[in-house]
Amino acid sequence: ARERYHASKDDYALVPETRRSSHILLQCQKYSCNPRTEEMKAIQARLAAGEDFAEVAGEVTEDPGSKGTGGFFDRWIALGDSSIDRIYRETLFELEDEGQLSVVVNSDFGLHIIRLEDIKPEYYRSFDEVKADILAELNREFVRSRTNEYVAGMSLSDEAVVDDVALERLFTQQGSTDSN
Repeated sequence: ARERYHASKDDYALVPETRRSSHILLQCQKYSCNPRTEEMKAIQARLAAGEDFAEVAGEVTEDPGSKGTGGFFDRWIALGDSSIDRIYRETLFELEDEGQLSVVVNSDFGLHIIRLEDIKPEYYRSFDEVKADILAELNREFVRSRTNEYVAGMSLSDEAVVDDVALERLFTQQGSTDSN
């Protein structure tokens, strides 16, 4: 198990980087947001002038889930998290510094300004943390291997010969017993 851990550490122990964010959302259909871009520019100007992001978000965001928390999206997001809109994820992971704001992006939900709140860097879980998972995988591989060997041992080889006379006698005897 320890050898497998070191040989395949990324497969068993890697915990990817995750991030938390806040956002301001103006809802619109993805390809018909043009009428709302002026509103978003005005919001960007307020933020650029130094207004507090959480206050502005609480006032203008149209995301009911984060409106009461100043736009805070209380969830750790990994880059590969398919339950979060792809544009939102990719934009969040383009931000480099906590507190940094994104440009305006258009997701399936509308126009966003995203703020990076926190980063948990990727890390590796210890061997002890993943040992049970590795042992379970090794056991499944062993059982699968032994099952394949057993099935292969029960299969007829290319050199197998069918004795037609013996089969005929066997089936004839079986047919006479079934009729009794």
